[in-house]
Amino acid sequence: MPNRPGYYAEWYEQNKDKLAEDRKQRYEDDPEYRQKVLDQSASYREKTRKEPRVKLPRHRKPKSYALPDGTKIQMFSVGAFAMYIGRSVQSVNHWEREDLLPKTPYRRGKRGFRLYSIVMMDAVKEIIGDRQRLFPVDPEMGEKIRQLWEAAGVPTGCTDGLEAALKLTTTS
Repeated sequence: MPNRPGYYAEWYEQNKDKLAEDRKQRYEDDPEYRQKVLDQSASYREKTRKEPRVKLPRHRKPKSYALPDGTKIQMFSVGAFAMYIGRSVQSVNHWEREDLLPKTPYRRGKRGFRLYSIVMMDAVKEIIGDRQRLFPVDPEMGEKIRQLWEAAGVPTGCTDGLEAALKLTTTS
């Protein structure tokens, strides 16, 4: 009686151990099946890497700020920055803690929301390139990024907040 509510759930609960054992045994014995499972797993991981972990509408919108010379600069959240370089926010946080990525001088509010300009994001993307993993980590990566940021006019040594950093920012 397949139309009874919960029928398959009951059946699966009764037979799940045998099904799992059969799958494990087939994985061990059948190289074709094993390769199919590994390919599906790799495909799933690749698909999830490409999909952002943050909600797009909120993080995609840049905020504009005026520099002392009157030019406007667009700043992006850490979520947008992570999407731009193809990494997760957790990776960006880890890199900052480990000094592989210089701390952004553009911090807004009491909680210190981090903001990044497109020049800063391009510099990081240039350094990390299209490598999927950064291990072994290049110990000079943070210094290379810092030099590119400074060459672009970002005041990397400023820790006084967004307004102070914007006053010290120069455009090339």
